[in-house]
Amino acid sequence: MAVDAMGLSALLGAGIGLVLAWAGAGGGVLATPLLVFALGLSAQQAGPIGLMAVGVASAVGALLGLREGIVRYRAAALIGTMGMLTAPVGVAVAQVLPSRPLLALFALVLVWVARRMLWPLDLGDAEGREATPCQVNRLHGRLTWTSSCARALALTGVASGFLSGLLGVGGGFVIVPALLK
Repeated sequence: MAVDAMGLSALLGAGIGLVLAWAGAGGGVLATPLLVFALGLSAQQAGPIGLMAVGVASAVGALLGLREGIVRYRAAALIGTMGMLTAPVGVAVAQVLPSRPLLALFALVLVWVARRMLWPLDLGDAEGREATPCQVNRLHGRLTWTSSCARALALTGVASGFLSGLLGVGGGFVIVPALLK
């Protein structure tokens, strides 16, 4: 039995949705290559579709996190605002670049994310204290805002927004590894 393009799209969407629900990630990372290789879309066409899938799943996840009180909403707002400002720049750049370099960059980002997830940076100082820019106060569980923390969060938002627009990868795909120490 042959599957038409609409049926294949529905199957791919259901599979990506299951991965998003199960792992909390994967929309853009899975959708972009699947849309390119399975449906024959260009990287420029596949990116925004993947972002829409991630956007819907992210909104649901954020609402659930807010309900449970585990979202650091001021940090998320800073990252999100910076990402929203730079995503259109990434989209504009993607429209003028050929697909092949975009796919190569996509692969490099995948390698970087894998490396950061498997081997986080060791940022401790000589006395064993953490030297990460953002610290969580153990008494009340909130971020201790410093200029280096705000700068790190803003730069993470800029990079994730640009890469989201350029490659169609979800911001969380870039943000989570960037925030790991």
